[in-house]
Amino acid sequence: MAQKPEDENPEFIVSGKTPPAFAGVLIDWKIGPKEITATLIDLIARDFLHVHNTQVFRMSRKLGLREFEQKFISELFGQKNSLNFQEIEKIAYKNKYGVLLKIICRGMIEEGFVDKDFQKKTCPSR
Repeated sequence: MAQKPEDENPEFIVSGKTPPAFAGVLIDWKIGPKEITATLIDLIARDFLHVHNTQVFRMSRKLGLREFEQKFISELFGQKNSLNFQEIEKIAYKNKYGVLLKIICRGMIEEGFVDKDFQKKTCPSR
């Protein structure tokens, strides 16, 4: 029995480095509040944001942040170093909702997860 060449094996290492927001879009080709929430939770889990009681604090470290994540945090927090949950809800899901979604989409394009015209392309008929 012939063995498969190594390059035919799936690249699970690459998928492990996929930001949660990107994975959400790639699964259902939709972007919305769940991608913003996934980004916030991922930034908290990776200690770029810190939660204490009802406050979320911007951490000073930048090493390890992707470019889209830096832009996301800057847009969300503006000049502030902390926001409470209500402020985050208002900013992320109302005031700057569209801007944050665009930041995630641009990140996907810049990192090569999708090309810039992916929405204009059609799938071949079966």
